[in-house]
Amino acid sequence: MAKKDVLITPLGDKVLIKKEAPQSEKKTESGIIIPQTVNNDDRGAKRGVVVAVGEGKYIDGTLVALSVKPGQKVLFTWGDDVVINGDEYHLVSEGNILGIVN
Repeated sequence: MAKKDVLITPLGDKVLIKKEAPQSEKKTESGIIIPQTVNNDDRGAKRGVVVAVGEGKYIDGTLVALSVKPGQKVLFTWGDDVVINGDEYHLVSEGNILGIVN
């Protein structure tokens, strides 16, 4: 992923994620195509790529670094929508990241 200038630096335990574009259609085992208009994936976890991370979270006076790094693909459940230069991002607390996609 080419590095672009991001105009937001997340604070604390916040992570800036660029949401992956959803698949246009899915197919059932029997071959029936389900269009994106019917298949609403926004109810569950979303996938995206970490663009920037905050410095971490203070716990008992000690700074604990975040577990994710820029460039990693992650699953997340919720984030504030942010539009930067026409691109859609999500600003998410690390606690809303479910896992790293390998």
